[in-house]
Amino acid sequence: MSALAITQEIENSTQEVLVPKKRRGRPRKEDKTMAETEAQVVETQDSTTQPVDEGKMEVQRTFFDLGTFKNILLKKQEDKPKQFETLSEAQAHFHGDMSALLSVLQQGMEAAARDGAYKEDTGWFFPDEDKPFSEWQPYTGDFASGDKLKIVNAAVLNLAKLQGYADAKTAEEKEAIKENVREFLRKNPAMLKSFKV
Repeated sequence: MSALAITQEIENSTQEVLVPKKRRGRPRKEDKTMAETEAQVVETQDSTTQPVDEGKMEVQRTFFDLGTFKNILLKKQEDKPKQFETLSEAQAHFHGDMSALLSVLQQGMEAAARDGAYKEDTGWFFPDEDKPFSEWQPYTGDFASGDKLKIVNAAVLNLAKLQGYADAKTAEEKEAIKENVREFLRKNPAMLKSFKV
């Protein structure tokens, strides 16, 4: 079977492979490494979590709990700021302090710009905290995100199933099988080319 035929079969089977399953067992490593993250505001519309009351916003933060010596994710609900109809209403909210209003406006503009930059596929660098940004090395490789990442993950899982993934007894065995498949895909120019299209 050619690499193109394998890729097409993988794309056709993506939907059945990507059905989310309920996770069991202890939290994964990536779930525990959020301790350094800033508090982030999340307006939750997702049906998998408890609904947020209308007029509220959800705030989540990860803390290191001294009782359990583990990172724990905590959430709370806060009132959403009032939506202003006019600039004079917003200024009145800040008691006429135009600099405070402009500061909040600037923060919103920066958040919107950050979100836009996050979604872009170009202009990324390898961070080196010991050097200024101007000396960071640009990322020139090819990466998969969105639909491409779903296709890659489906390919890895489907090929892993052919190598006994379902029969593996431990998470370590399953990960070793998937790593072997990833290595195979990395070294297969035809498969790599099909992922880049």
